[in-house]
Amino acid sequence: PSSLRSVRHAKGGAAAAKKPSKSDKQARKEVRLSPAIDEHDLGHKLDRAKGFLEDGSQVRLFMVFRKGHSILRERAREILTTSQTSLASHGKVARQQLDLEKAAAGSPLELLLDPLKRKQS
Repeated sequence: PSSLRSVRHAKGGAAAAKKPSKSDKQARKEVRLSPAIDEHDLGHKLDRAKGFLEDGSQVRLFMVFRKGHSILRERAREILTTSQTSLASHGKVARQQLDLEKAAAGSPLELLLDPLKRKQS
């Protein structure tokens, strides 16, 4: 009925009822990288990772190997070590997996960073 619609709008309607999504509250954010990534794109992704660390979230950087990228494993390792040094002022390394032999066996190349300071809620 029309009387119920006016009450809903008076209370704020759908905008007030919207809950924060699960990804907004997520404690760990993931940044996917590729060994064929361009320098500009890498810079953009690292800026996003810095923002996540400043917000108090853990950040997981990991390599996604697509068809034909398996020969670029050394380049992938270089990208992750460069990322680690770039993000050192915003987070510390909690876990890293940069072993190329394990990566050849199917284990992902990854870097997990904890924020230096947790954001106060």
